[in-house]
Amino acid sequence: MANQKVSGIVITPDMKILNDRVRGKMGKYEELDTSTVGKRVIYRKLENLNPEISDTYHDPDKGWYEEFTDVPLNIKDLKPRMHVEDETGGINPLGLGDGLIIGFTGTCAGERGMTKDGSVITVEEAEEMAEISNTDDAVKMFNLWEFRITKLVRTNGPELTLRAYKSEEERRSENESAIVDSVEKAFLAMADRMGNSTNALDAPTGGDLASQLKNMDEIERAQLFQRIQLETENDHNLVKE
Repeated sequence: MANQKVSGIVITPDMKILNDRVRGKMGKYEELDTSTVGKRVIYRKLENLNPEISDTYHDPDKGWYEEFTDVPLNIKDLKPRMHVEDETGGINPLGLGDGLIIGFTGTCAGERGMTKDGSVITVEEAEEMAEISNTDDAVKMFNLWEFRITKLVRTNGPELTLRAYKSEEERRSENESAIVDSVEKAFLAMADRMGNSTNALDAPTGGDLASQLKNMDEIERAQLFQRIQLETENDHNLVKE
């Protein structure tokens, strides 16, 4: 629980808030102090120094910034390095549902070499391997970037998502009720006009009608309305004749 030991950093409910504001539809937007979580390297990247191979280049003397709302993909399948403490003191791996915006700034830790078997080696080891093999193709050179947390924002995104989902469910339920009412009225009107003729559609009522409509998809409902309209038009023509 509260004294639970984990490997990596823990984002806690009591972290210092630097800026607290509401950003329109985004809702809560709390910028947190990253001093307690910003020292540890969270993930690393190798950027190929060969411009013909790499489609990106970042100046080693400047920062490389990335922003996520979940664990970065390159460490998602590894042992968790970021955790979130809940209100009860429980600590769990960070996930999308925590409503956090996390900014990482990468700093260049120097050049590294990578051998054909994927081993990462130092510049000196790469030079030695090139000399021994008498070819520069033995090792590919990269810049090693180390990423640390430099921005942390706590939002109520998951709560807003849940609200939106509930609102959509309520709208859907209201639409279904309206459809049931209109179809039931149409059936009753047809029955009155046709004097309960066997020519009319078999008219389910009440709960049966609501149940049937709920189990229909949009195409089936549209076809049902077309049938009602056709029956109504036929009845109107018969009365005329």
